[in-house]
Amino acid sequence: MISIKKALFVFCMALGLSGSIANATAGLYTQAQCDALETKCQNGVPRACELLARHCP
Repeated sequence: MISIKKALFVFCMALGLSGSIANATAGLYTQAQCDALETKCQNGVPRACELLARHCP
């Protein structure tokens, strides 16, 4: 019979893995999105500049 510690460990590992996969895919921006952010940044939108620096190559 599986112990509570092992079951909890497996659950936490699965939760961490799914979180890291979701986080990695959420950070990918398309070229069109990056172009739109660049335009907004040039127009003086500071949040667009932050996102551009963080998510676009």
